Amino acid sequence: MTQKAGGGHLPPTWERGLDITLLLVRRTLTRQRRTYGKESVEMFGEQGLRVRASDELMRLIHGEVDAPEIDEAWTKLATYSVSALMLRKHFWSLPLGAQRGPGRPPKLSRENGLTEAGNKGKIDPGIKQEEAP
Repeated sequence: MTQKAGGGHLPPTWERGLDITLLLVRRTLTRQRRTYGKESVEMFGEQGLRVRASDELMRLIHGEVDAPEIDEAWTKLATYSVSALMLRKHFWSLPLGAQRGPGRPPKLSRENGLTEAGNKGKIDPGIKQEEAP
């Protein structure tokens, strides 16, 4: 892993950085879907997601997001985009899988190079990613 200025580590490749970022979006979106149900998006559909995304983007544009919340705001925008794509492909209403078992996102652990930093769900980059058994 590469050391970055100011401490912390960078993943070895752009693709690995993408994997880590998409894992964070997946975990956030799955948690939201489990918490609020499929109706939270189905009720207002794609138009509702456009409004949510627009509101979040305006907060970023107008500087209404404090520095510690910027990553969270960008993550919300990503979840709205993914939700819209899933809705358009008719994937949104599919049943949720089990919280444990095949198909779940990779485990976050030192062994596979993914760790959760702090209590905000931020992910430190790792070296390799393996599917959880």
